[in-house]
Amino acid sequence: MARPITLCFTGCFTCLILVGVILFGCSFAVLELDEVGLKRSTTSNTIDQSQIYFSGRHFIGLTNTFIKYSRRWGIIDFATNGDRGLISGKTNDPSNIQIGVSIMYRIRFEMLPKLYLLYPGRQHRNDMMTSAQTAVSGVINTFSYDDFFKRRDVVQSRMAQAIANAFQRFYCELTLFQLNSIVLENRIEDSILAQEINKRDAITSQQRQSIQVLQGQINVVLASASSDVQKLTSQANAQATEIIAQGQAKGDAKIYDARSSGYKQFLDSGDLGFKENEFLTWLLYDEVLFSPNMTVYAGSDSSVSILTSA
Repeated sequence: MARPITLCFTGCFTCLILVGVILFGCSFAVLELDEVGLKRSTTSNTIDQSQIYFSGRHFIGLTNTFIKYSRRWGIIDFATNGDRGLISGKTNDPSNIQIGVSIMYRIRFEMLPKLYLLYPGRQHRNDMMTSAQTAVSGVINTFSYDDFFKRRDVVQSRMAQAIANAFQRFYCELTLFQLNSIVLENRIEDSILAQEINKRDAITSQQRQSIQVLQGQINVVLASASSDVQKLTSQANAQATEIIAQGQAKGDAKIYDARSSGYKQFLDSGDLGFKENEFLTWLLYDEVLFSPNMTVYAGSDSSVSILTSA
């Protein structure tokens, strides 16, 4: 009888160990890298507010579980195909306007217990979108439609501040706000377009006038330069003509001096048996009568030159 009892006791003990191991393994819970959690008792449905759990494997017991929140930044997009549609509002002109915005936020993890007590079902995101929409609409009412183009950075900063204030009650903080699109009424868009066209036309007219003034100045400079070039050309031609005439006169003078010296030496030599009147006759025939540019006239009228240029 002792042997069966021992076997029974051993089997029960083994089962207890196996069950204990299983229960011990089930007492652990895992949080991923992008998760943070609160420990909640499944029996009393209360949370442990003294500790916040981050990623890893934690021993929380069999009767506890994790309420998990994402550590990633939350994104709310107000757009045509976003989480909600464009935000409508009325400017202080007043004019109807619609805008698209993107919001990024993060949960203040140290305040998770209070957030859970405020929203046990973790439905705070919907309320956050409603609060953001209300805050943006309120800011729209403080600006004119013209401010959304000329003071867009100021409008965006004011909206970001309003949303940051609104998110405080959800224990979240704003990390990024972007004003993406602005949709105005057709009449307002047409008015703005007409104003921009008029401005562009005025700028174009001024530029054309400036170009005409510059063109006139260029023409004056070109005319002055042309006059200076003509003056320099005339002076150069006159100087060249003068230099040529002086050179030719000097050359002729040297030729005549040489011929005169030759004639004188020829007469002074007397070796050829010529008399002075015979030499003059030869000179007349050689230099005058046989020149291709001379014509000889004969007559008794003393008023007519005997030799004239042809």
